[in-house]
Amino acid sequence: MSNHQADPDIKSPTGIKHLRSRVLQHRSVEGGYTDVDGARFYKIENTQLMRPFFMSLISGSNHWAFIGSNGAITAGRKCANSALFPYYSSDKLLDLVESTGPLTIVQVDGEDGTRINWTPFSTADSAQAHFDISRNLYKNISGSEVIFEEQNHTLGLLFRYSWRTGDRFGFIRNCHLANFGANEVSLRLLDGLRNIMPSGLEADFQLRFSNLGDAYKKNERIQGCPLAVFYLSSIPSDRAEPSEGLRSSAVWQNGLPSPTILLSSLQLESFLAGRSVIDETEIRGQRGCYLACQSATLPVNDSMSWSIVGDVDQDQTAVVSLVHLLKTARGSEESLAAQLK
Repeated sequence: MSNHQADPDIKSPTGIKHLRSRVLQHRSVEGGYTDVDGARFYKIENTQLMRPFFMSLISGSNHWAFIGSNGAITAGRKCANSALFPYYSSDKLLDLVESTGPLTIVQVDGEDGTRINWTPFSTADSAQAHFDISRNLYKNISGSEVIFEEQNHTLGLLFRYSWRTGDRFGFIRNCHLANFGANEVSLRLLDGLRNIMPSGLEADFQLRFSNLGDAYKKNERIQGCPLAVFYLSSIPSDRAEPSEGLRSSAVWQNGLPSPTILLSSLQLESFLAGRSVIDETEIRGQRGCYLACQSATLPVNDSMSWSIVGDVDQDQTAVVSLVHLLKTARGSEESLAAQLK
């Protein structure tokens, strides 16, 4: 193992220039300690050359999370019955990475007017065939934060996201996209979470009757703020008695100025084809998604940052409090971002 120097801060021009100066050499898997934003991490370079493996995420509260080195994830609070993503065995989770958990698509305008779709951390063979990419994985000393990083040397772009927990906000995914290439980039970004579990759907029911559970799902955007709630229209039961779903999972974003929010995967094909997508405010009978779509221009040596936040078992009081926080935070997104670090 080798000890590396501090990694460049991709949010600074100096750090981005350093990325461009790296010469593409024969790559191999290497590991060593490094500093990221002043914190000590263990870094594994070129994880695209490794077989996927599993990690746990440490929490100072009641969070639990198991994460694959390929991006697969299951997470929740207290127990498997309070899950933000479905609780499956490790082999199933690794296989479901293309349908559950984080999803990022960067659509870049090519020089000839064509659109180029880059999906960081995709396990599809075409992801590595079309681009020269390298992937790195970081985990801090305490085990409370994991960072995924992919450099696309073909496009001159770097995408990095991290998972951490907070007792107030639940599960926090901080994201950064940097341009270390030689030209300004015009892009469309889609980023968020897939297969979000509603509260009340227990792990055993999800494992045995997942398709039936989908029929009870309702995904709803709260008007006037970036918050979406995911709940059951009623709790599935064989008993002749009322069984209301009174709690929900809640997901929101901070940092993207005016995104279009999708609550399902129904418009993904349209996005990939370069067509426009429209806000979804209410979706029934579909697996929950929270996908934020944003157009942006990224100058050379510049970057953009945002966060996707999710939590489980939110009652009406918690949702109202969160709505108030997000509405009053308008115009002070940087202050809210500081709370998510």
